[in-house]
Amino acid sequence: MASAAALLKSSFLPKKSEWGASRQVAAPRPVTVSMVVVRASTYADELVKTAKTVASPGRGILAMDESNATCGKRLASIGLENTEANRQAYRTLLVTAPGLGQYISGAILFEETLYQSAVDGRKIVDILAEQGIVPGIKVDKGLVPLAGSNNESWCQGLDGLAAREAAYYQAGARFAKWRTVVSIPNGPSELAVKEAAWGLARYAAISQVWILFLDWTIGVVNPATMNDMDQPTNNDDEWYGRTTGLCRSWSLRSSWTASTASSGPSRWRRRCGPRPSTPWPRTTSCSRASCSSPPW
Repeated sequence: MASAAALLKSSFLPKKSEWGASRQVAAPRPVTVSMVVVRASTYADELVKTAKTVASPGRGILAMDESNATCGKRLASIGLENTEANRQAYRTLLVTAPGLGQYISGAILFEETLYQSAVDGRKIVDILAEQGIVPGIKVDKGLVPLAGSNNESWCQGLDGLAAREAAYYQAGARFAKWRTVVSIPNGPSELAVKEAAWGLARYAAISQVWILFLDWTIGVVNPATMNDMDQPTNNDDEWYGRTTGLCRSWSLRSSWTASTASSGPSRWRRRCGPRPSTPWPRTTSCSRASCSSPPW
């Protein structure tokens, strides 16, 4: 033991005082914040045009994206079978309603409807476009159980989404819808909220590359909250507000993280230095008029 201590004392290691004196501390470098403007995609101008059309005053979005199974329930209520011909007739009735374009700016379609023709042979997307209605498409693939959660779920559909949206664009779609569900009776758990937000964020980042229009304010990117309890509770509004706020906050975080980490054209660039420490979600962006940083 004594020989080991003597060996350490005679070793080449410098003393603590000598090591500290020999260190050179680098002077802090000034941080330069650069202005970088990145277009959302090569179709940015068309994306803006789509946004203005869908958000035109006095008109709303028609959600006619029922799945074939849901459409079958509507047909069964009037004694009809769930056949492709009956679904075609039902959807034709919707898109040919007189004066539809006066009140509707965008129509969310099911995948079958996007490629379907009306009874008279015209494409449904063409009938909508003739009325100044922008065709949209539902792109999520439904819910599956979320492992490790309190009987909660997460939304499928990210796999192959870019390729599907490229095909949807060629078929005439110009915006997309993705809806996930956050159940509030027993939480919701932080895992479920983050999973929902990450899915929304990845969907948003992918869709913007393929020009499909997204709008955070009108609910195209929107978590759906469900209360499956037998009896209503007094704090439903509180849970709804809290859950929706968390989902939107995590979606903004995740979307910024995902887009800046990628090498694709859909990237955001920070322009205002470090992120402020204000609570999430923030309702305003940077106070500088020329700044277009993400709203945090």
